[in-house]
Amino acid sequence: MYKIFIKNKIILITDNIQILKHINEKVLIKYQPDLNEIIDLLKQFADDDLHQQLILINYKLEDFYIKFYNLFKVVLGAGGVVFNEEKDKILFILRNGVWDLPKGKIDYGESDEKAAIREVCEETGVCDLTLVKRLEPTYHIYFSNNEAYLKETHWFSMKAKEGQPLIPQKEEKIEMVKWFTQDDIKNNWDNMYLSIKSLLVENKFFMLDIDSP
Repeated sequence: MYKIFIKNKIILITDNIQILKHINEKVLIKYQPDLNEIIDLLKQFADDDLHQQLILINYKLEDFYIKFYNLFKVVLGAGGVVFNEEKDKILFILRNGVWDLPKGKIDYGESDEKAAIREVCEETGVCDLTLVKRLEPTYHIYFSNNEAYLKETHWFSMKAKEGQPLIPQKEEKIEMVKWFTQDDIKNNWDNMYLSIKSLLVENKFFMLDIDSP
C-alpha cells in the first residue's frame, strides 16, 4: 500500500480490499481508476469538503503505482527529525503559523543525506548534527500553474549537540524554532500537518494516546 498526502488529506493506493472494512462516510473509494482521469479526480478530492481520504484500488498495484507516479513532475526534498542529546525533545519550526519539521529541496547533484543536514542547519541554526537513521519518505501532491507535482521528501532521524543557538531562517518564512517535549507535541497536535503527524506516529517518535485528537 502507498500513502500520499494532498493538502491535509490522505490518498491510499492499494490492492487490498480488506481495508474497506474500516471506512466511513468521509472516505471516497475508486475501483480500478482510469489513469487518464486521475489528475482531475485528485483536484476534485483536494477541494472536496466532504471526504478526508481517497482510496484507489487497483489489482496490479506495482504497475499502477509506477504509472501514477509518472503523471507528476517529481520534486525531491530532504529533512530531519532532530533529537537533542537526551533524546527527549524534537526540533520544530513554525512556518506560516503551522508547526513543521525542517526540510527543503535537494540541490542538483546533492545527496539526500547532505541535503537533510544542510536544510536543518539553514532553517534552524542547528548545524552540529549526526545522522542516526534513514526513515521512510513522505509524498505530497500539489498543483501550481496548471502543473501537477509530487514532492518526495527523504527523512532522517538526527541527533544534535546541546547548546546550539536556535536561529529561524526568516527568508523562508520561519517564525520560530523550538525544542518540543512530548507534551509540547501533544499540545500543538492540531496545528501540525497530517504528513508530519503520520511521520512521528509511524516511527514511534510520538505515542498518540487514544484520547488524543
